[in-house]
Amino acid sequence: MKARAIIPTVAELEAARRLWEDEDRVEPRAERIQYDRRQKRLVIHLRRGAVVAVPVALIEELNGATPRQFAGLHASRYGDAVVSDELDMHISLKGLLRELVGLTGAASVMG
Repeated sequence: MKARAIIPTVAELEAARRLWEDEDRVEPRAERIQYDRRQKRLVIHLRRGAVVAVPVALIEELNGATPRQFAGLHASRYGDAVVSDELDMHISLKGLLRELVGLTGAASVMG
């Protein structure tokens, strides 16, 4: 049996584009990520000039990572995740910030 291709309509594509633009405008996006070796923390530079410093001990996914692996962390293409190619890992930036700050879904959407 052949798999049938699902072709989205123009309206569906437009709705998806609008959703992406809305999320891109309100969701946190990282421009750059640095590892502060002395303080053992990630410094996440967000769009619009905000900076967040996170002790690496608080990021469970990074337990056991070496300083060299920390130094290899970078922002994803769209700035929505912390990425390590070597560790084959993507950490959602929104999820990381929500977990660290303890925001509920409604509070994080409202800013």
